[in-house]
Amino acid sequence: MRSSIVIVALFVAAVLFAEEDIVETKNGMKLVGKIVEETEKEVTIETTSGILKVSVEDIVYIRKDGKERLFGKTDTEKAIEAALDWLSRHQSKNGGWSAEKFSVRCKEGETCKNDHGASPYFDIAITGLAISAFVNHRDTHKTGNFKETVQAGLDYLLKEQDSEGWIGKSGETHEWIYNHAFATMALCEAYVATEDTKFKEPCEKAVECILKAQNQGSAWRYEPAGGDNDTSVTGCVLLALKCAKTAGINVPQNVYDGALKWFDRCTDPTTGRVGYQKPGDLGSVIRGVNEQYEKLPTMTAVAITSRIFCGQSPSDPVVEKSADFLMKFLPIWDNKGMKVDMYYWYWGTYAMYHYGKDNWKKWYDVTKKALLEHQCKEGCARGSWDPIGKWDMVGGRVCSTALATLTLEICSLWEHSTAGKGK
Repeated sequence: MRSSIVIVALFVAAVLFAEEDIVETKNGMKLVGKIVEETEKEVTIETTSGILKVSVEDIVYIRKDGKERLFGKTDTEKAIEAALDWLSRHQSKNGGWSAEKFSVRCKEGETCKNDHGASPYFDIAITGLAISAFVNHRDTHKTGNFKETVQAGLDYLLKEQDSEGWIGKSGETHEWIYNHAFATMALCEAYVATEDTKFKEPCEKAVECILKAQNQGSAWRYEPAGGDNDTSVTGCVLLALKCAKTAGINVPQNVYDGALKWFDRCTDPTTGRVGYQKPGDLGSVIRGVNEQYEKLPTMTAVAITSRIFCGQSPSDPVVEKSADFLMKFLPIWDNKGMKVDMYYWYWGTYAMYHYGKDNWKKWYDVTKKALLEHQCKEGCARGSWDPIGKWDMVGGRVCSTALATLTLEICSLWEHSTAGKGK
C-alpha cells in the first residue's frame, strides 16, 4: 500500500488545514492533514489529496492535537522490551532479583550464565535497578505489561525496610548503602509514577535515613555520618534524592550544597576529571579482581550528573571541562570486556543527556550501537547482556541487564522528544 500512497500525498499542500496533524512513515515521508480515526491497525488522515489510510506498522511518528509521540517501535524500544521480558522471566519467587541465583528461573535445558560469578550482598540494589527499569518504561504495578512483576518487586523492597527506614542494611557487607540508595530510588519512582499513597511513608522514612547519613557539610560513604566520603556512593544517594524531590519529599538545599563541595574537592581543575576520594585517583577497584580493566572516568560521569541534579548549570566551566574530558572515553564493547563498564555507561549517558550540546548526540550514537549490537538475541538469555564488564563479578547478568536497560531508556527518552523534528 502504503509507499505509493505516501509518495502521492507527500507535500501536497495547496489547501492548508487550520490545525495540522502529521503522520511520518518509516521511510521519512510525511502526511499532513487531519487525523479522523485511529485503530489498532491503521490511521485515517484527511489530506488535500483525500482521505488516506496508513498501516500502523508503517508509522514512526504522529503529532495530533499538539501532542507528539513515537507511534511505531524503534530498535531501541524493541531492545528495552526484550530486556524487560528477560528481567521478568528471571525474577525470584520472593519478588526480588538474585545476582547469584537468577538462573534457577531459566528455561529447562537452558541456562543463562554469569561467567565471572556474582555477589549475593547487593540483591536489594539490583532489585531496585530492575524495578526502576520497568517504571522508567511506564510499566508499574498499575499499568503496562508487567504489573505483577513490578508489584512483587515493590512488595519485596517494602518488606526489606526496617523500622528505622533503612532498606538492605546488612552486616554482611560494609557497602550496603548501595542497597538503600537504589531501593529508595525505585520506591520514589513508583510513587511518582502512580501516586499510590502506600509508598509515601516508606519513601519519607528512607529519605530521612539518607539525610541523617550525610557527613555534615559534605557527602556520603558506607557508614551513616561516618566521616568518610566517596563520589560513587554520593552520586547514588543523590539519584534517590532527585526522585524523592520529584515525589514532593522535602530535601533541604544545604544537602545539595554539601555534595557540591565534595565534588569540587575531588575535581582536578586542569582536566575536569573527578576522583573517587581525591583528585587524581582513578576510581574504585576490587584488588586482585578487576584491576586489569580500563580505568574509565566513571566518577567524572557521576559528578556531572550530580552537579546538574544539585542545581549547577551545564554551562558552568567546571561542568563543561568534565564533559569534554568524558568524551575522550566513549563506550566501546570489546569481546574480552576490558573496556565494558555498564556502571560507567549508565552514568555517562545520564550525564551527557542532561549536559546536551554536541556531546550528547555523539555519546548517544556510540552507546546505542554498542548496546543494541551486543544484546543477546537467542535462547533463554534473549534480551539480556553478557556480564563481561568491570563490575559484573558483583552484579552479574541481572545488574548488567538492568543498567543497560536504564541506559537505553535515556536514549529512548531523547528519541521520543525529537521524533518528527529531525535530529
